[in-house]
Amino acid sequence: MMQTPWNEAEFWDNRFKVEDIPWDIGKVSPTLSSIESTEIIPAGGSIIVPGAGNGHDSIYFAKKGYIVSAVDWSKTAISSLRGASKANSVDIELLCASFWDIPSTWFGSFDGLVEHTFYCAIDPALRSRYVDMAANLLRPGGHLIGAVFIGDPGSDYLNRVEPPFFTTVDEFTKGFRAKFDIEILNPSNSAVDGRKEFEYSAVLKRKI
Repeated sequence: MMQTPWNEAEFWDNRFKVEDIPWDIGKVSPTLSSIESTEIIPAGGSIIVPGAGNGHDSIYFAKKGYIVSAVDWSKTAISSLRGASKANSVDIELLCASFWDIPSTWFGSFDGLVEHTFYCAIDPALRSRYVDMAANLLRPGGHLIGAVFIGDPGSDYLNRVEPPFFTTVDEFTKGFRAKFDIEILNPSNSAVDGRKEFEYSAVLKRKI
């Protein structure tokens, strides 16, 4: 049986401890900031950021006036984000936990969910669980906005046996459409160098 260490908190915490985090671009995702500029999520709304890491996206949204809750199960990442939020004089609710263990008291609390290098970090077998949790966390009519890694059918990106796990437009659409209306799923014009080939802008609306 294939070992899946990325299904354990220790794997990710060790990555942050030794700073082996190539997905961290050191700033907010330009794809996300481009989506945010369209005001899809109402000003001052509540946002949850799963797999928040060092928190560049979380801090960006908090500075924009959103009420931000950030979740990561790496203690090292949460500690880093706590320090960064203080340094940037923003208040961010922090939860060190697995995405699957977010308390049910949070369900239906958020206007937006910000997806960036988290969906691709979980086993593809868990994607339906991700969809369910995202829908649970959002209010009816709330939006998931994301920078999503998508490979064309037949692409070598789809053959990966460890994170990041890519998806296809068809697979992504089929996975989410039971609980979300897909409003945007297009190649990102704002992706950083090295991601322009596969990063998509995604905007999904939770069905009412």
